[in-house]
Amino acid sequence: MFISPPSHKEKAQRLLEETRANGGLAPVDLDKFWADQEIAVKDPFGAQIPQCALGIMMSSECVFDELGVEEDHWRYQNDPAWALPLAKAYNDKAEKIVGRRLINEQAADPARKYPPVKM
Repeated sequence: MFISPPSHKEKAQRLLEETRANGGLAPVDLDKFWADQEIAVKDPFGAQIPQCALGIMMSSECVFDELGVEEDHWRYQNDPAWALPLAKAYNDKAEKIVGRRLINEQAADPARKYPPVKM
């Protein structure tokens, strides 16, 4: 069993207090995070990267839970009049938290869709 020194416990306690005081969000220098992210994604396993690369990119799956909307993936993909306001609302929320708009807010190009299924 690993027992951490008291200084680690104190540091963790301060971080928890800051996080609670900030509405549940840990304090992060977002400008530095995104600058370091750009470096890290170019060479994710490099010895000189300033942080581990954030390996996920957001997609529609996150919208429903984050906004408290019932999941309807078919409608999200096929009803832009319904989906685009959700994407905007999600991005408004994300931008306040992480400093960026994370998902696409543009209607899909109909020419790039799969053709209808032939019966």
